[in-house]
Amino acid sequence: MMLEDLGLPWLEQKEQQVELETEETVFHDISKKGLPPNVDRRRTILRNLRRNIANNQPGVGGFIPEDLRFRVWENVLEKHSNASVILAMDRSGSMTLEKKFIVKSFFFWMVNFIRRKYQNVEVVFVAYDTVAREVGEENFFAISEGGGTMISSGFKLAKEIVEARFPPDAWNNYVFCFSDGENWDDDNGRCVVLVKELLGMCQAVGYGEVSYSDEFYNWASFGGSWFTLHKEFSRDNDLSEDPRFMTASIVKREDLYACLKQFLDVDEGKGKR
Repeated sequence: MMLEDLGLPWLEQKEQQVELETEETVFHDISKKGLPPNVDRRRTILRNLRRNIANNQPGVGGFIPEDLRFRVWENVLEKHSNASVILAMDRSGSMTLEKKFIVKSFFFWMVNFIRRKYQNVEVVFVAYDTVAREVGEENFFAISEGGGTMISSGFKLAKEIVEARFPPDAWNNYVFCFSDGENWDDDNGRCVVLVKELLGMCQAVGYGEVSYSDEFYNWASFGGSWFTLHKEFSRDNDLSEDPRFMTASIVKREDLYACLKQFLDVDEGKGKR
């Protein structure tokens, strides 16, 4: 599956609809005329070969304009209800430079994919340690400072943003949160409650953990381990059985695409609906 095959899962038409459009370039037909960049090489070669064989000159070569075949493309617009995507990133002290690099890379590719595929989608950036703050996009990808950890602060601010700006009857809402999972035990329960509340007003909630460690890289590359918060999520039957709560783990940079697929697999999402 290619990145182009992915998308925001469970998009729905809303009662108070403000539509966004998805533009996709679709192969439509073959023509004898067209622009040079649209030459279909395989069909052009086949046409040349057949002509040469008919003239008792088997082989490829001696191309003439009549051999050329061109692909005809068409831009197809699909309309969906509008969507908001809230990205929450852990910036606490336990997030090493490598962990932050991996998480920022993941969000960078997600943002670029969403903006390329959808028009009029609202992307909101949240950074948290013990306190969560909405930040600008440039600041989000430049963050390096650290502090303590309270992952619930990220989910709490995401919930407040949805309540204030993106009513579920008009918006398809998505929250994607990333952390290294190292959290206070007494905060894990708050995270479980907040995720359940978010699922009541969002199409999907994604939680990802990055477990890369310079010191234990070889260990991580062979599978890593979930940390405290995910273990708390997995103990809750409602969350573990809800396909709209998605989890993914990154232990090395090469896992970025698999994580994107985990959160943006439209076909898989439809199958779980």
